[in-house]
Amino acid sequence: MTGILFLLPRFRPSASKWDGRVLLIACSSLVVEMLVAVYVHLQPRVPPEVLSLGIKPPVTPLFVLLLDVMVVISAWKDSQSESEFRGTIGPSVQDAVPLKKKRVSVGRITSALRNVRRVCPWAI
Repeated sequence: MTGILFLLPRFRPSASKWDGRVLLIACSSLVVEMLVAVYVHLQPRVPPEVLSLGIKPPVTPLFVLLLDVMVVISAWKDSQSESEFRGTIGPSVQDAVPLKKKRVSVGRITSALRNVRRVCPWAI
């Protein structure tokens, strides 16, 4: 289930606000799994033969846990920056200007193309 949650945002055609949330849920699920794995590694009655690398110290779960925490921090920062600056442009939230949709006519497009052809005839 955790692997599917990690892959789900990659298979969607466009990025959406849910991709970051799905990634955070997947990371949270992996954190829980790795904490359980560390607990199992530290149990004295568990033989090393049943563990992933056959060693008693929880090296693999702690390494995966470290990588997961780094992804969680990055995803959290991205989700916070998206929520702060969604729909605005500018250096800060106080100075932000709302984005407005402009209608572009065919005449403007053709005149812009003529200007490009005049300046850079090899471009178009």
